[in-house]
Amino acid sequence: MFYPRFFFSSADFFFVFMSGAPLYDLLAQLKPGLRFHTPGHKGYHGGIFREIANADVTELPVTDNLYCPQSVIFQAEKAASSYFGSYMTVFSAGGATLCIQTALSFFKGKKVIFERNSHVSAFNAAALLGIKPEFIYNRMSVIPLPVTSEQVKDSLEKNPDAEAIFITSPNYYGLCADLSEIKKICEKYSVRLVIDNSHGTHLYEIDRNSSPQRNSDICIDSAHKTLPVLTGGAFLHINFVTDLNFVKNSMSVFGSTSPSFPVLASLDYAREWLAHGGGESIRRTGESVSDLKRCIPFEIVESEPLRITVIDANAGKLAERMLENGIIYEMATPVSVVLLFSPFNTDFDFKTVKKFFMNIDIKPKRPDSVFSFPETKRKVAYLDALFSDYEIVDSEQAVGRIAARNVLPYPPGVPVLLAGEEILSLTGLKGKICVLKKNL
Repeated sequence: MFYPRFFFSSADFFFVFMSGAPLYDLLAQLKPGLRFHTPGHKGYHGGIFREIANADVTELPVTDNLYCPQSVIFQAEKAASSYFGSYMTVFSAGGATLCIQTALSFFKGKKVIFERNSHVSAFNAAALLGIKPEFIYNRMSVIPLPVTSEQVKDSLEKNPDAEAIFITSPNYYGLCADLSEIKKICEKYSVRLVIDNSHGTHLYEIDRNSSPQRNSDICIDSAHKTLPVLTGGAFLHINFVTDLNFVKNSMSVFGSTSPSFPVLASLDYAREWLAHGGGESIRRTGESVSDLKRCIPFEIVESEPLRITVIDANAGKLAERMLENGIIYEMATPVSVVLLFSPFNTDFDFKTVKKFFMNIDIKPKRPDSVFSFPETKRKVAYLDALFSDYEIVDSEQAVGRIAARNVLPYPPGVPVLLAGEEILSLTGLKGKICVLKKNL
């Protein structure tokens, strides 16, 4: 397919036709002449700007506007929609957070059922949009397990006025829910299924029929996690007939009025990369990860193909050894270490990790603790608690008090304790906690 491409000099505009990624192609050869517009670096190459400064522009006559696209961004988003088979796909330079905020805008003031193991951005957006949240509490093991179709059905029966279900799949540990079955249940109860697929954009190329993109009403893809996309680049897929203007307006309410054009162009580039061999690269990488798993002497979670999650009582020590050997993990907890791969990891990377695990002197040991969320009860509105006066107490003194701030390990960005909740009991949570002052 051919896309119109624009670029301009200091004197005039030119219109040419080229194939490929329309927004990326435009920025790759942009010749903007004398810059009397933002950003302040004016495109000069120096330091870390050397390769990217020329493409770092603002909304110009030829670069289009993310929130009111009419030319290259419109074409790039249409190409992404066609590739992913969605009714509509739009770009975000504000990460999955902006996509979540936009997705939940469809349910302003309504009731939405959230998986408790959701990212904090979902809870923040729900509060800002006046959404009435209900929770599905995840089954627990050493790590949180995915929501089941039975849990979804049970929650919908208890909440017949719910408008949507919001779940995370895969989660930070790579565990995936049975999306096809959950989607059938949501259709039966006439509710929308919103999937935070931040860690699974690549799953579309592993198995399209079972992918989150195909088994959802709204799917959030944090594409920068496994694709060649700059940090902050995300896709929002919508699989029902709706108004583009509503979506763009909702996104503009939450998003920066100065979205990064290099980030947007990298989304366009990644879609073109996927369409011309990227998918095969993803599948080959998955096979390499599978081979590597067989060489690891520790317990491995059965996760999505590009992730290795090691479970061990000495995970903290294992993580330290990795850093000492130049292996930088995605996440480490006292009982787990997560490694995230992509097609851009080299053979050397795989050999180094394999050698590390084959020579490690730490003996595997199954953790004896089970993760659980504290027992709580909602007492104060979330936003009221977040912006209230607080005091800091030791965790053992927090029982019976109301949380004033989220207790939020990052990663994975899932609140262990939500602001406004009365703390009825704490299991394994030690340290300092912000609570409302007693006189409030």
